[in-house]
Amino acid sequence: MEGLAPGKAAVIDGSAFGHPVASLAGIPAGEYWVQGFFNVYTECKRADGHTVWVHLDQWEGQNWKRSPGNLTSKPVKVTLDPKKGGAIPIVCDQALPPLTPPKDTALVKHVRFESKILSKWWGFRYRWDSRCCCRRIMTSIPMSSIR
Repeated sequence: MEGLAPGKAAVIDGSAFGHPVASLAGIPAGEYWVQGFFNVYTECKRADGHTVWVHLDQWEGQNWKRSPGNLTSKPVKVTLDPKKGGAIPIVCDQALPPLTPPKDTALVKHVRFESKILSKWWGFRYRWDSRCCCRRIMTSIPMSSIR
C-alpha cells in the first residue's frame, strides 16, 4: 500500500496474496464477519543507502493487533460469493490508541533512551526501550545515575 493517500481507496481482489487462503477466490460462499486492518510501516532510509519499510515497536512487543497507530475498521457482516464477485467497502478509520508505558517496580525498571548511532544508521530518531531486571541492592540507586 505504499503511497496510498488518506481517504483514497485500495482494492484487494482475487490477485492479492492472502492467509489462511492464498486468494479471496478460495473462500467458500457464505456469510462472514470481516474487519479491515492496516499494519502501519515506516520508511527508513538507512546509512548504507538501502531503503526499507519496517514496523516500529511502541511498547507493544511487535504485536500488530495492539500497535498504536495501526488502522482498523468496524466489523461488518457480509455475504461472499466468489462466483458472483462484487465489492465490499471497508473503511479503516479507527486508529489504535497509544499504550501507556509499563510502570517501574522494585525489581524491574523501564528505560528509554535515544541511540545516536542507531539514529544515524536507520535515518530517524531511534529510541531504545528496555526492561531491566535489578537485584534488590540496585533499587536504591537512581536510574539517572546509571550510564
